[in-house]
Amino acid sequence: MSTGKDSSKDYRYVEVRDELNELANLYIDLVKKFRRSIKRLSRESSRDDIDDLSGVVKIIEKIRMLRSRLRFLLEYLEKSLSREKIGSEIREDLVIIVSFFELSALRDEKSTLNRLIKLRPELEEELEKDLRDIEYIQGIATRIYVSKDSRDI
Repeated sequence: MSTGKDSSKDYRYVEVRDELNELANLYIDLVKKFRRSIKRLSRESSRDDIDDLSGVVKIIEKIRMLRSRLRFLLEYLEKSLSREKIGSEIREDLVIIVSFFELSALRDEKSTLNRLIKLRPELEEELEKDLRDIEYIQGIATRIYVSKDSRDI
């Protein structure tokens, strides 16, 4: 029988899970827009190019805000999951969402950023910070995923 304290812990993780789900949906939409903008940027003339580049910059700024929130949530999970016991179903849900970010969303964003760097080498210095941030977040996600697997053994 779980105590009220246990259920309040689980409730916090349910909130984090729900927020990660929402972030995942937003991330998917923005990365799709980002990819389409990069394709358009690679095909357009110089006048349209300037408009498309400003659109790409706006998308990158939105993705940065989402990535900042994602980093915060994953850092929270990494610290708290190692200390607290939570229900296995919620833990499994969290690990699935975290693995989605690590295996799909962040990799898609990273490859799209690399493609933009190839198209616009002058942006490389600015976008390198984004690439390092993505690698940092992927590392957190990997540690969460691996720590979950080691507890199951």
